[in-house]
Amino acid sequence: MVTNQPMHDSISFDGNRSRWDLGLALFLVVSGCLAIVGCGGVKDELQAVPQASGQSARIAENIIEPRAATAADLVKVDPVFYSVSQYDETRDPGLDLRLTVTRAQREKKRILLQVGGDWCSWCGRLAEFMRQQEPVRQLLEDHFVVMKVAYPTDHSKDFLASFPAIEAYPHLFVLDSKGDLIHSQDTEELEQGEGYDETAVLGFLNSWRLDIGNGPFGREVDAGRAGVPN
Repeated sequence: MVTNQPMHDSISFDGNRSRWDLGLALFLVVSGCLAIVGCGGVKDELQAVPQASGQSARIAENIIEPRAATAADLVKVDPVFYSVSQYDETRDPGLDLRLTVTRAQREKKRILLQVGGDWCSWCGRLAEFMRQQEPVRQLLEDHFVVMKVAYPTDHSKDFLASFPAIEAYPHLFVLDSKGDLIHSQDTEELEQGEGYDETAVLGFLNSWRLDIGNGPFGREVDAGRAGVPN
């Protein structure tokens, strides 16, 4: 019995220890699972923060711009000859023209109104042509301030009411530095194939640059409009 007693105690202790080890293992497994789930939840919450910030940023980007060009608009657009470079239906062209006139007088240039819209494929082609054809781009930068007018909008309908009728888009109006109309140009005369003719466009622009005067190109306007609205 003496010999067997330690053996019995050892067996009993080992059995208890086995049960204790099993309980500890189960506890660690459960705790680990809870930790993983908890971390996943925290991770999800952390990931949600930049998504919310991104959404806020997208909302901020979609805020409607002021209807009139600002002084910053007149110097930061590309190409630099634009005073208003987008067909923005929220803008008031009457207000835009006031700032465009200020710039045209300061830089001693004439104003080119480019009437159309993003719905017009030829309007897009003209914009790309002006941007990409270096001789045309340089001539515009040296002698004109170009202002886009989105049509049709309530503002542009009122604004264009005092101009000659437009038969097709895009359409160009040449104004002097005071905002008075001196020429109306149908751009069909400047087209070639599926694009624009560089020689024809350069001829048109050279005919109406300020340092040369009123040229014979296109259809001249006998009576100018009343200038910039008060």
